[in-house]
Amino acid sequence: MNEQLKLFDLPDLVLTKVLSYLKYNELTTVRKVSRFFNYFIDVNNHLLDRPRVEIMEIKSVEVDDGESNVTQLKLGGYELLGLFDQLKKSIGSGINVGELNISLYDCNEMESFKSFISKISSVKKLFISRLCFNQTMLNEDYMLPKWNNLNRMTFDECTCLNYLNRRNLKKFLENYPKLMYTKLVIPRKMFDYQLIDIILKNQNICRNNKVSPFCQEFLFQYYVADDFDVEEALEMIQSNEAYKWTLLPMNTGVGIHGRRHCNHCKGNIKFLLILYTVWDTISLHHPLP
Repeated sequence: MNEQLKLFDLPDLVLTKVLSYLKYNELTTVRKVSRFFNYFIDVNNHLLDRPRVEIMEIKSVEVDDGESNVTQLKLGGYELLGLFDQLKKSIGSGINVGELNISLYDCNEMESFKSFISKISSVKKLFISRLCFNQTMLNEDYMLPKWNNLNRMTFDECTCLNYLNRRNLKKFLENYPKLMYTKLVIPRKMFDYQLIDIILKNQNICRNNKVSPFCQEFLFQYYVADDFDVEEALEMIQSNEAYKWTLLPMNTGVGIHGRRHCNHCKGNIKFLLILYTVWDTISLHHPLP
């Protein structure tokens, strides 16, 4: 008598291919069949041909004249198959986001991501903890949309992406004139001392408004590894005599604080550079557990 071939007797690659045809709710049912299938699907989930979204959170959606107003939008995960295309269809003519959080690992939807981002009309706060595309480098000529009301940005640079270079950082400061706080996390091996000069030359933006004069305040933070040459950075910064510099000793490194008085609005322009002695791995590209 011939024995029946059981599903779990199939080679792993064949079984994974079979499971990839199932819908999400069907996969959930299969996981309940046995401990074997529950474990197998959990371990091989990244091989299944479906979206894998760790974070997708949308808060306070309001629609006004065809545009959606969203208080907070969070996106995070690996492949996100088709997600950006679906979101683009849903938001209509445009979307205004109060706080945008992006964390992409090995995403294979680069063009869809660009198309989706272009539909966002405005962002007030931008937090990018990872912007990694699977086997594809983001074109260095590509810039995020010009959101005039962006006032806070945090960007964690990954070792697979040399995006925060001299040219792009200067464009960031030019494109987002209302930035009040900028935090850049750059891997040690990719850090360029000339970025300090670019910040100093471009962060002094004063708007002499007769009705409500004010001076913009920028706060910059750099996180780098323990072999960062603090003396070299300090020498470069102190050469700019327009600022009054103060050293701030810290447990994990050293802080350099600069203050400059603005004659137009009679206010103070602040600059803060924090040099941390941290692990090399803090900015390395690692997949989610």
